[in-house]
Amino acid sequence: MKLWGYGVIIILALGSAFLLGGMMNQHPRYPLHHLVEQSVKDIMEYPEATSYRNMSSYFAGYTRDNGKIVYVCGEVFRFNENLPDEFKPFIVKAYISADDVVTLSMPVIAFGQRIFTQEQVQKVWDLRCHSLTDMNNSILSINDGVYTNAIDDGLTTEGQDIKKR
Repeated sequence: MKLWGYGVIIILALGSAFLLGGMMNQHPRYPLHHLVEQSVKDIMEYPEATSYRNMSSYFAGYTRDNGKIVYVCGEVFRFNENLPDEFKPFIVKAYISADDVVTLSMPVIAFGQRIFTQEQVQKVWDLRCHSLTDMNNSILSINDGVYTNAIDDGLTTEGQDIKKR
């Protein structure tokens, strides 16, 4: 009988630990640019040799479910047939849900004639990667990977209070 009592106590303790661990489980949050770099690196021929420059985020708008659409544009250094090539422009579309879950599109990178040409990428770049939607000047800002909405949070932009709509 004593052995059965100890078994019940052990099962209850393990069950409680499992439930407590599940309630305390937190997913790591990475900055948007880090996620984009990993996404671009995943499709490169030599991922260990990739380097980035001129990365910027551009706010495109809100979705019906209060998610945010952001374009991350930049340049990635790539190799072409085992030889160093040059920095090529890339664009990644990101959806940030109201719960801060980030979903990325496949990166659009100028790979010569194989996938996307330089002209095709430049058209998307001209449409989505310009100063009118620059995240630094937008009401949507990124703080260490935490996405804040100035309208919802009552933050200020350029010294002026933003009124809720």
